[in-house]
Amino acid sequence: MREILLRIGLFGDLMKTLLINKLGDYEPYKKKQGTIQYPLGLAFIYNAIKKANLSVEVLDLNTNPLTKDELKKLSSKYDILAFSTSIGNSLDYILNYIELLKSDSNYIVVGGVLATSETERFMNETKADIIVIGEGEKTIVELIKCLNTNKDLSKVKGICYREGNKIKKTEYSGEMDVEQCEADYNAFDVSSYITEEKINLGKKNISMFTSRGCPYDCQFCSHPFGKRWRGISANKIIKQIKHLKEKYGIDGIVFCDDNFMHDKKRLEDFLDLLEKEKLNIEWTCSARVNNVVDVELVKRMKKLGCKWIGLGAESGSQKTLNNMHKGITVRQIYNCLNILEKANMFYYVYLMFGMPNESFKDAFQTLKLINRVRKTDNIALIGLFNPRPNSMWYKSAIKQGLKPLTLREWAKYSKKDRQLINMSDMNHSVLSTVYCFAYLLTLMNKHGLNRIKKHLHPKKVLKIIKNKKIF
Repeated sequence: MREILLRIGLFGDLMKTLLINKLGDYEPYKKKQGTIQYPLGLAFIYNAIKKANLSVEVLDLNTNPLTKDELKKLSSKYDILAFSTSIGNSLDYILNYIELLKSDSNYIVVGGVLATSETERFMNETKADIIVIGEGEKTIVELIKCLNTNKDLSKVKGICYREGNKIKKTEYSGEMDVEQCEADYNAFDVSSYITEEKINLGKKNISMFTSRGCPYDCQFCSHPFGKRWRGISANKIIKQIKHLKEKYGIDGIVFCDDNFMHDKKRLEDFLDLLEKEKLNIEWTCSARVNNVVDVELVKRMKKLGCKWIGLGAESGSQKTLNNMHKGITVRQIYNCLNILEKANMFYYVYLMFGMPNESFKDAFQTLKLINRVRKTDNIALIGLFNPRPNSMWYKSAIKQGLKPLTLREWAKYSKKDRQLINMSDMNHSVLSTVYCFAYLLTLMNKHGLNRIKKHLHPKKVLKIIKNKKIF
């Protein structure tokens, strides 16, 4: 009877769910830099639960900070407390909240990229009751219904849970139909996440996801959304943009997809609708270099509001690209840059140093690429390679002597600018010198001084000076 009533929405508030959001260093200067992203993951989950006529509310501890006592008092009104996790500055807070808020009268549910990659570790190292693995919209709804009707958790696909002293995992829940998934921007206060300044995007902008999954096999990636690219339709993208523009005055969109340009037909349809609807927005996106092959298409993107494109090139060395299974060539990288420059499209190139088996010769090829980007007054953004949980290179790092990190160690690591392990063929001194030189090189164009003045906050400068060593 409970299940029947639940299905028709008459008994759907048996258990109250609270989604808790916290970013570790939510500060005003971050907002100005354009680095605060709307809590899209929880907004997707919120919408799924709400559409199923189940009771759900959110608590944003970024905009509504509470004391420990206030948080405990508020959370005691809910039966299910849910968190989303990733490697970043929020992890330490979330681990503390799980410890603080777990009681005999509630369920702690954890999802997100890190929980998916480190499922057993979350079960062993925290008081979490249930882990949602992979894409969570369907799973969380089935889980809440199961808890409401006291059914067997083993019937819910895509979870890890406790049964007495045992930890059990159910079968994979499968990929979501992304056309049926939508982030509810009413979940959290949009005004707190509108970024009014971003390099070459000086509009009131907000983040948006339009696709999931990646068909490529990069060894540094854990593929949290699977290896099949799935994108929502151009019609739905436009519909969401119109809603954000009309309700919140948004006139800039930061597409967070790893590869917004993967489906050329969808991109062309999107541009057609953008032109037809005369939305007059500015937007940015990311792409793989092998998808940027049509200069006329890029020119049209620019004409219709695209301000810059981010490129995950990773390295200027073909050997290193092959080693990471990137699926691109150095020639494709340079061809892509030529196309963007012909279209007068501003771009960022994301590059790494210290990757497995990278030699000084390989690193020098990446320095040459940075110099090429610098001379055209575009921007190269660099970082030191670090293996991520559940990626092939993380498994290789463990074989080479890296001790698997605990969750607390991941939280501590996320606050430091350092490598966990040097898997390159360069010693620490050489790699450190190369990296420091590369960093200086990225600042040696007309954008360099502006980046320092506008986007390198004094706190970050002090942090760089304090942490001179990268190991």
